[in-house]
Amino acid sequence: MVLISLNFPKPFLEDQPMGKWIFGGIGYLFIFLMALTSTDRAQQWMGMKNWKRLHLIGSNWLWTVFLLTSVGHTREDPKFYIPFFVYTLALLPLRLIKHTPPKAPHGAASLTH
Repeated sequence: MVLISLNFPKPFLEDQPMGKWIFGGIGYLFIFLMALTSTDRAQQWMGMKNWKRLHLIGSNWLWTVFLLTSVGHTREDPKFYIPFFVYTLALLPLRLIKHTPPKAPHGAASLTH
């Protein structure tokens, strides 16, 4: 068991394509930034518009990375991973509905003149 743990990083690191490192690394950066800015004081400092933008982009990035990861795993072991893949896809309409701006009421003045 000790030999396996001493040799663990090398084969694992060699089998990972650069794209996973880049997309996953950006995902971890978003996790760090969103955790760092998840306080009332950070929201005030950033302004609510910028705070929402960071958290929307970060959460969408992480959702996409999770989706792409589950696609790869589903190919390897469909019986186990299909529920995760279906659940992740089911979240897409909810995400889109939640982040769609509300329509202006009928007869409301247009902001673009």
